[in-house]
Amino acid sequence: MAKHLVQETEIQETRRPQPHGRALAFGSVKLPELSQLMHIRKRRARYAKSYVREFSMQVILLILAAVLLFILVCAAPVNGLPKLVGYALSAAVAAFPLVQRLVAKVIDRKMPDEDLLVLIAVITVFCLGEYAPAACAMILYRISELLESFVLAGGEGAAENFRDLLPEKARLETADGPVDTVPEALSVGDVVRVLPHELFPADGIVLEGRSQGDFSSLTGDEALVTLSRGSAVYAGCVNEGSELLVQTTEAFESCAMAARLKTLSKASQTRTRLEKLLTRISSIYVPVLAVLALLIGVAVPLSGGVWKIWLHRAAVLLLLSSPSALLLSVPLAFRGAVFAAAEHGVRIEEEETISELARTRTMVFGKTGTITAGEYTITDVCPDGVEARDLLTIAAAAESYSRHPIAVALKRAAGWTAQNAQSVLEVEELPGRGVSAFIEGRHVYVGNAALLEEHGIWYKVPARAGAAIHVAVENIYWGHIMVSDKPRENAFDALEELRMLGVSNMVMLTGDVLSVSRPIASSLNFDMVKAELSPEAKVNAIEYLLSSKGDNSRLCYVGDGIHDAALREKADLGAVIHGLRAEKDGVSADVCILGNDIQTLPLTMRICAAAYRIAWINTFAFAAVKLVLLILALAGALPVLGAAIAEAVVTVLAMFHALRAFGTR
Repeated sequence: MAKHLVQETEIQETRRPQPHGRALAFGSVKLPELSQLMHIRKRRARYAKSYVREFSMQVILLILAAVLLFILVCAAPVNGLPKLVGYALSAAVAAFPLVQRLVAKVIDRKMPDEDLLVLIAVITVFCLGEYAPAACAMILYRISELLESFVLAGGEGAAENFRDLLPEKARLETADGPVDTVPEALSVGDVVRVLPHELFPADGIVLEGRSQGDFSSLTGDEALVTLSRGSAVYAGCVNEGSELLVQTTEAFESCAMAARLKTLSKASQTRTRLEKLLTRISSIYVPVLAVLALLIGVAVPLSGGVWKIWLHRAAVLLLLSSPSALLLSVPLAFRGAVFAAAEHGVRIEEEETISELARTRTMVFGKTGTITAGEYTITDVCPDGVEARDLLTIAAAAESYSRHPIAVALKRAAGWTAQNAQSVLEVEELPGRGVSAFIEGRHVYVGNAALLEEHGIWYKVPARAGAAIHVAVENIYWGHIMVSDKPRENAFDALEELRMLGVSNMVMLTGDVLSVSRPIASSLNFDMVKAELSPEAKVNAIEYLLSSKGDNSRLCYVGDGIHDAALREKADLGAVIHGLRAEKDGVSADVCILGNDIQTLPLTMRICAAAYRIAWINTFAFAAVKLVLLILALAGALPVLGAAIAEAVVTVLAMFHALRAFGTR
């Protein structure tokens, strides 16, 4: 997370208390110390089977007791029955929680899983006279489960880090003076006072004061934002300057930070296609291995084989029956990508989006506000039979209710305010063309040349290249206004990084004229640019690109969330830049970049690609190792202790490899 410049004495009242003690860091994930994890009792994975991973003092003490007892028995100068009892006792102590789980499943009328198979394997090996390997195998199995629970607890700790960003108090202004309350008690319209270095308790707008805000905890952008009257602020962000009066605009449960936590929770509860596939495979793998062990352990000896040899091989097979390392590590990798992206101000709606973005080979971009900065400036006013001031004023009036960047530029140039909009009636936005409005009884069109041509209105072709906003009043041409926008400063670097990440086809779709769009597309090395498109034509272009891409690749549409919902829905997945602004309009997307930095897009793709790669490496490596071990077990070349050690090593490597996804940068 980004650093906040706060004073220790003041932050204690506004930030959620942090756990005491150091944390064990793996990548960017901080795993809480042992004392902070004791409250974690039963953690159930969200798969078809309920893999219980318990991390408690009781479990740790039992494993420690089993290990110490095993060492004492190995070192004791005794043989015979005392040694047998000692090994049996160490195995029983280690297996106690496992037996508890099996009993609970029987009581709940659930089918016992590989826990039962491992227990049978250990008992079989013990009965064959291999006391030390049997006890050691059970202890290693329990230690690997303990490590699984420890790593999963680290994933839970990542979620707690985000919950700690929520404010705990608000200073509500009342007729009797300021009153401290909890943010949940605030209502829309309440006025709160926010002191320097305090967290904003709710989403709102600044009423009084001038300061700077650190929004990095929400958007990932490090730069401080200047705040003044009318500026938007967000719960969980930090007031880094002077005292401010803020009026709340959202209930606490609807604030941007709470929305992000809800999205994180929702994303963590979804399952990818790979997870579903692995769950189906494991539901076949475990019973098949059990049947195979039964055949070679019973059927082969009955047909003339040596009982001890084939029972030993069957027991080794049963020790290899657990797929939990794979079924826990793959979802952990995807979840790590969700949280790693969230640290940079990116909301990912579902874990499947990670796979989709990692496989994206075609990216389609809108122009205004996405590739360009979206900050238009008026370069020339060209009236035709009217005063320049009247032309600018009537254009701004027609755009009174529009939030398009061109509308913002026109209103700013004309000095148009909301109070002036009372005379504007029946405004209709025409996406890709402009607006139609009635102003003081006159019908006004403001937009591009296509809008005027559609209504048969004569217009003058601009003498210079650029984007022209034409104005017609009562079907009479009043002139045009030249506006300009420029590419984002870091757009070229962002697009080139996307190419290095595997995006092979870059396309720009825009409603602007070709003379304006082509130079921008050329300077950024776009593979294709389609200009002067209506909204329907943009959808048709997306459909064409979808039909021409490969079956295993994906198409992502990237826009600013303004009038592009149909394009995001048509594409395989959609992304929004500056989603913090867009979500105020109810915009949702598969990938929502809350900040306004286009370089966050390749960063997000890098995070998703890393998690996708980790998940598949774990899958293939696990399958390869298991296959080799099974072949060795069937051939009789794998001892019990070797199988137990191999299983423990595979589990540890898979879990900690998956944990790397949390630290992707």
